[in-house]
Amino acid sequence: MSATKELPRTLWQTHPGWGISVDLTPREVLQSRQLRVHQRLIGLALALVLTLCVGIALIAQAERSTAQRGYEREQARTAQLAADADQYTVITTMDSVTAQVQATLDGVLGQDLDFVNLMAFISAARPVGLTVTNEAVLLSPPVAAPEATPDIAGDPAPGGTSLAPSTVPVIVGSVTIAGSGPNISDINPFVSRLNRIRGVVDVVPTSVTQSDTGMDYTVTLSITDELYTNRFQPDGAS
Repeated sequence: MSATKELPRTLWQTHPGWGISVDLTPREVLQSRQLRVHQRLIGLALALVLTLCVGIALIAQAERSTAQRGYEREQARTAQLAADADQYTVITTMDSVTAQVQATLDGVLGQDLDFVNLMAFISAARPVGLTVTNEAVLLSPPVAAPEATPDIAGDPAPGGTSLAPSTVPVIVGSVTIAGSGPNISDINPFVSRLNRIRGVVDVVPTSVTQSDTGMDYTVTLSITDELYTNRFQPDGAS
């Protein structure tokens, strides 16, 4: 008994010459095909980039339109608020004028001086026979008097305690008194009495003239903030 093994037959054995294959496509054609493939890829990439740019431009345009609408809406709201505020212009103007007038009144009335009592005290200080023919009051911006010496204001006392500084009066104006009298000797007691009046400092006889019929004099004095009445203070202090 014998066995026969059949060997696989190739295409060449089955059909002689059919196993030969040769690609005779010209190189130019192959390059042309590859070029067309590359062109398609490049065109696709360009189309993708163009689509992306158009999308970004559309998004930017939409955001710009939204911002423009928001700006116009706020502009309209501002115009409406301005128109509403115009209705209250008179009230706000009156409030501003009232505040300015009140501030002016506070400044003026806060410096209200007790001229009535001052003139009465000056008249009471006149010696017998001395007359006053003219009194002129000149108010000026407050000027602080010289500060007290360290021995009075703030230096330690012998016991180790500090002395409280004294209140320094502020000069707020001056008074000029003119008149006549029988003798020059009447001026000294007049000046001394004026110096003792509360709120009066620096009493100085500026001129004294003696004649056969008598003498004429002029006295100036400074007045301080001690004469303020404080009747118009906001807290009602008097």
